[in-house]
Amino acid sequence: MDYRVLGRTGLQVSVMGFGGGGIGGVWGATTDRECVLAVQRALQLGINFFDVAPSYGNGKAEENLGAGLKGQRHQVYVATKVRLRHEDLPDLAMVLSASVERSLQLLQTDYVELLQLHNRVRNSRLAADNSLAPEDVLGPGGVLEVLQ
Repeated sequence: MDYRVLGRTGLQVSVMGFGGGGIGGVWGATTDRECVLAVQRALQLGINFFDVAPSYGNGKAEENLGAGLKGQRHQVYVATKVRLRHEDLPDLAMVLSASVERSLQLLQTDYVELLQLHNRVRNSRLAADNSLAPEDVLGPGGVLEVLQ
């Protein structure tokens, strides 16, 4: 497996990452056992970057990844996401904190290397897809400021 530095993080990640949609049932039914075996096989092949989201199977992908990484968490890099609804914006700190805490619990870990915003960012908010405006993310009291 080849490895490259992830952006400016200094993290040496496998050029092939493991996308967690499948272990969350996004593309069809799978058993927990199949999901754990898929994660373990990825580890055997040298994959060390795993990407999941709470929305993949309503937490199932995070749960299956946590089970699959049991005892090997220190060898990998985990990315997960937060997705905001427009009604979450007035209480960003509480919503972001609750989302991250739930993810950590399901992943059976106390940290992730990468936390991503799972919303589209457009010129203005769009209720139909919960997209956010740049000021929602970068403005005073926005997502970036709250995460910092």
